[in-house]
Amino acid sequence: MQIDESNKNKAINVIHFIEDSFIVLLIIGIVVIALSQIVLRNLFDDGIIWAESLVRVMVLWIAMTGAMIATRKGKHLKIDVLSHFSKKNDLKKIEKINNAFAFVVCLVIFYNSLRYVQTEFEYSVSAVGIIPSWIISMIIPIAFGVMSIRFFIYTIYKK
Repeated sequence: MQIDESNKNKAINVIHFIEDSFIVLLIIGIVVIALSQIVLRNLFDDGIIWAESLVRVMVLWIAMTGAMIATRKGKHLKIDVLSHFSKKNDLKKIEKINNAFAFVVCLVIFYNSLRYVQTEFEYSVSAVGIIPSWIISMIIPIAFGVMSIRFFIYTIYKK
């Protein structure tokens, strides 16, 4: 069974839309929670007990989602010392080596963060209100899994 190119592009565009929308919703959520806290504290001498914890969690989720988006757009952090000391015709090879290295690093972090989430699940500690910490931590293996896949694709298929 062969995948139609237009269907593949539609699927990729949907994934990109989900990532972009998710980060926007998180940012809007942080702004709404922060403004609510300001209003509640200044006008009613009250506040939401779990708001600061939730904002910290949302910042983590924004960072990890942003890392996935940066990887998608090729705007991720790079250590490309080799490219400064090489010939122009070797730059593609060096980029493939860099992508392969990033793939391995992200894969190792993915594996270890998955083990961390599993440990969190076993101990079932609550992090924010009744939300278990393993749910909050799930963004880490998700993000590094996505980045691993992208670096693998860049290593194999990028020209």
